[in-house]
Amino acid sequence: MAVGRGGVLNNSDSRGAARTVGALRPPPERSGVLHPARLERFRARRHEADAAIASVVEWFWTVDWHLDPGETVEQRIVPAPAVHVTIENGDVPAPLVITGPYRHVWTRTLRGTGSAFGIRLRPGGLGVLSDRSVADVVDATVPVSAEWAPRLHAVLTAVADESTTARRIEAATAHILAALEVRSVSARGRLADTVLTDLAAVASTIGVRELAERNGVSERTMQRALRETTGFGPKWAARVVRLQRAIAELSEHPDLSTADLAYRLGYADQSHLIGEFRAVTGQTPGEYVQSLAVLQN
Repeated sequence: MAVGRGGVLNNSDSRGAARTVGALRPPPERSGVLHPARLERFRARRHEADAAIASVVEWFWTVDWHLDPGETVEQRIVPAPAVHVTIENGDVPAPLVITGPYRHVWTRTLRGTGSAFGIRLRPGGLGVLSDRSVADVVDATVPVSAEWAPRLHAVLTAVADESTTARRIEAATAHILAALEVRSVSARGRLADTVLTDLAAVASTIGVRELAERNGVSERTMQRALRETTGFGPKWAARVVRLQRAIAELSEHPDLSTADLAYRLGYADQSHLIGEFRAVTGQTPGEYVQSLAVLQN
């Protein structure tokens, strides 16, 4: 499970009754769920990272759930240009997990009782904590073992030994600081992080050439930096950032027309928006809004 720069599209349970955990927005708006009645059963929180590790960690996040016997909740998560490493407990596939960037919405099925403590890494973060590359986890969620990723496994194991969120954040911060003394964030990691920040600030309406010029590098240099650290190039990153903005707008303003939304976010026209929305989420904007209405009834 991962709480990303985007958020949860929606959730449905195995008995046909619809549920929602809501889309996590930039703090503080996205620090919780949009369906308050479910808070006692499914809680999502974002926790700020210390400035000393900000080059590696964007934020920490936690999720807790308690479902009825036999019940399952299917969580659909919007892709983000980021890697998440997670410590999980309870009814979960694996105790230590790494999730890479996905091309499309990915699904996680929850059941029983469980919790997750996650770390959203910045583009250069994985290179500091592991010898694995982003290419190893693109479109994948992989258990972290001592054989597969020894350095990352050692950090996650130490953090997992702590019993509270506060102590886990403290332990993670200490281990990441120690890792930074051995290996700093690469120049490509720093460039990719700056590019993603620029994209978020301008709602991704900026072109690839202008984006490279803003950062004083060639298009080729920027493309290499993003592919090495996020698994994809600048066009994909721009597409995802803008799509996440579209989802956030629709979740807050369901009466907003597709034409107005396309204009706000700089799409060529509403057909362009509809096509990209469907390609990644499997729904049109209108179908997504309808699903939100069903989930809230």
